[in-house]
Amino acid sequence: MADAKLATFIEAGLLAGASRAELEQALVEAEWSREQIADGLRSIADVD
Repeated sequence: MADAKLATFIEAGLLAGASRAELEQALVEAEWSREQIADGLRSIADVD
C-alpha cells in the first residue's frame, strides 16, 4: 500500500498537469525509493 502523503502528492500533481515522469523525478530528488514511487503511481493509476 502506498504512503498516503505520497499518493496525495502524485494525485495532486497529475491533476495539475504534471507528467508521471516529472513527478517521478521530483520524488527521486526528494529521496523516495523507486519502489515507493511505483507503489504510489499504481495506487492512483486511474486518475490520469
